[in-house]
Amino acid sequence: MVNLTDSAIETFLLQAPLPVLVDCWSYRHEPCRINAPLVDALCRQFKEKVIIGKLNVDDNPYSAGRYNITAIPALLLFKNGKLLKKFLGNTAKDTLLKAIEALP
Repeated sequence: MVNLTDSAIETFLLQAPLPVLVDCWSYRHEPCRINAPLVDALCRQFKEKVIIGKLNVDDNPYSAGRYNITAIPALLLFKNGKLLKKFLGNTAKDTLLKAIEALP
């Protein structure tokens, strides 16, 4: 799992050797804490297929605005720096599994 920041996220997304699932979250938000075990499980299950990044929206407001994060938790799926899918709120595990498994 990679901690992402405003200063490094765009370069990381463009240079990542695999697709990236970015977990946009906040320490102060209970649904984000509830979502954390799911994100951790995805990281373990798909470590050869996708990189999981964590973006604290409180500490990185530029990126939250740039990617139009209007609710958290939010999960953003990127490939080659391009946003493929955006999931707002707590998303069902099956929905995330299908999105990751559908990646080329």
